[in-house]
Order: sequence, then C-alpha cells, then structure tokens
Amino acid sequence: GGGGDEPAVSLEATMNALVSQYPLESIASALHVATTMAEQRKRRRKSGPVSPRPSQFDMSRVDESLKAKALQLFNVADKDHSGTIDEQEMVVLLRQLLGREVSAPEANRVYQDMDRDHSGLISFDEFLEGFLSYQWYLGKRLDKVLDDAQRQIAAEQKAAAAAAAAAAA
Repeated sequence: GGGGDEPAVSLEATMNALVSQYPLESIASALHVATTMAEQRKRRRKSGPVSPRPSQFDMSRVDESLKAKALQLFNVADKDHSGTIDEQEMVVLLRQLLGREVSAPEANRVYQDMDRDHSGLISFDEFLEGFLSYQWYLGKRLDKVLDDAQRQIAAEQKAAAAAAAAAAA
C-alpha cells in the first residue's frame, strides 16, 4: 500500500501532548476563543461568505505616539487580557469614550466595522485601524478616557502596594 497506512493520531494522544506542553488555562482560553469563533462563523454563514476588507491605512507610516495611544486604549478595553476585544468589551469602551449609553445596534455597527476579518473578535491591528478612522470623532474624550484609565491603574497599584505594606507590617 501507499502512504495511507499510518494510524491516525488519537484525540486523546493529542490532548495529552497539549496538556504536557501548555498550562490548562491557556488551553481552556484557546478552546473558548475557538468555540466563540466557530459559533460566530456559523451565524455568519447564513449571510454568505465574507472576505476581509483591505486596510485603508499604510500602517508603516502611522505616528508612533498614535499607536501608543491606541495600544493604551486597547488594553483599557481588553478587560479579560485575552489580547482581543469582544463585543461586550467594545460596548463598555464606547460608553467610556462617548460619555453616554450606547445602543446595541450602534455598538454592533462599530464592532462589525472594526472586525475586518470577520472573526468575531477584534485584534490590536484591527483596533488600530478602527482607532485611526474614528480618532477625529473622539477628540478630547479620548484623552479624558486615557487619563482616567491611567489614574485608575495608578490607584490600583497604590492600593496593592498599601495592602502589601500592611500585610508585611
């Protein structure tokens, strides 16, 4: 016979190999992301295939301070530190940026607009692109949200340090 004689690798063997190489939380988190993406793909399939939209910016020429601001904002939004922003995190961020309640259709429109590859999650690159197209609209609110985030982070670090000092005393 030809090359088709090798036994198929069992799912169990694959899982054991994974578990020996990666912490369980990483695997669980990756599975969660994969499941979420599969569900979103299923929902989308009904509306037909969609290909990623090409970028409208030359990313190599984007100002570094703008990139830094976008990254800061991305980290503020990415509450679960997954490295992506889901729709719920986007709603919270939009509320902060706009300083008012945001309707589901409104949030969804921004979310779909930023989710260029239609994965159902927004990566930093997609976020940066969206940030560049919306920044003129955000104006001063953006700086306020970033300042508030900086203050909140500083307050959390101060509280943690005080708790550690109290525990040590």
